[in-house]
Amino acid sequence: MTNAFVPEQAGKTTLSCALIESAANPEIEIKVADDGMGMDSAQQTKVFELFFTTKRNQGGIGLGLHIAFNLVTARLGGSISVTSAPGQGSIFTLRLPAKLRK
Repeated sequence: MTNAFVPEQAGKTTLSCALIESAANPEIEIKVADDGMGMDSAQQTKVFELFFTTKRNQGGIGLGLHIAFNLVTARLGGSISVTSAPGQGSIFTLRLPAKLRK
């Protein structure tokens, strides 16, 4: 969440978890929300890409969300998405199978 807030800005990050019951494929939904600066639609479409960062000249290298995307989708068989708006914060939603594959 290092990109959610500008330096010295106070902010809040919340985490919620729920079981989404389905007879065939129950899932666990995890939401991470912040009240930070948010992202425009162009940033949202690139946020999981390798080396995408809005902090290039401030030490960011753009690996964190790319690694998270690969772990969630390839390793755990789930999905990850983001909803955001400038000045409104961001919500990252992870949906993982309640039973991990072997």
